[in-house]
Amino acid sequence: FSETLEQLDNGKKVPPSGWRCEADGCDQTEGLWLNLSDGSLLCGRKNWDGSGGNSHGVEHHGKTGYPLAVKMGTICADVAAIDVHSYSEELHGERGIMVRDARLVEHLAH
Repeated sequence: FSETLEQLDNGKKVPPSGWRCEADGCDQTEGLWLNLSDGSLLCGRKNWDGSGGNSHGVEHHGKTGYPLAVKMGTICADVAAIDVHSYSEELHGERGIMVRDARLVEHLAH
């Protein structure tokens, strides 16, 4: 998906701090994912034990089909250490896996 990733020119910029899930009524400030297509900043999945996010990133993918997101807090100079998730790919029948984005620096600069 990284080679053909659509990135919207919507002028959206992510602040350097003070992150919060953009979904209406969500107060999550941790476990946030930056969608690389439209810049949406949304919380991750709810864990099996009820902890974690409210799955707003997953819901956003279901509405838009935008496949790639980067976990906030993992963005650093070591590109290989950055967590990139593809909502569109499957592994062993489970949707959504960690992937490598060969154009990640370019995508983050957008």
